[in-house]
Amino acid sequence: MTLKNTGLRLREIRKEKKMTQTEFADLLGTSQRNISKYENKRLEIPDKIKAELIKFGVNMNWLLTGKGGMFLNIELGLLEALNSHPTIEKIVLILGNLEDEGIKNIEGMLKKEQKMKDIEEKLQEMERRVKKLAS
Repeated sequence: MTLKNTGLRLREIRKEKKMTQTEFADLLGTSQRNISKYENKRLEIPDKIKAELIKFGVNMNWLLTGKGGMFLNIELGLLEALNSHPTIEKIVLILGNLEDEGIKNIEGMLKKEQKMKDIEEKLQEMERRVKKLAS
């Protein structure tokens, strides 16, 4: 990752959203001066700003490496959750930086977890039936 490329990509995001540096700075909770420094390669984009960008659907993998699309396809509900839950911000920041293989591994774990929950629910239902028959 080079400072130059992330700055240029940040500018692309701002231009895509048709915002001035001042408007973009207000949205991200920083100053116009800092936006200028990020875009012009004089200052690295801090994690706080990256977290704010994630809230608006920016793909961190694209911002940092240029790979993938500029924006993630995130549902509005998730974006709202990001605004109120800082832990989710961190999770999405991590997920945004994963390669395809890492995402596949997480998907596999989530599927296994769901299967375990399904089995647990079936066992609980069987237990209720046995108790009902025993009474």
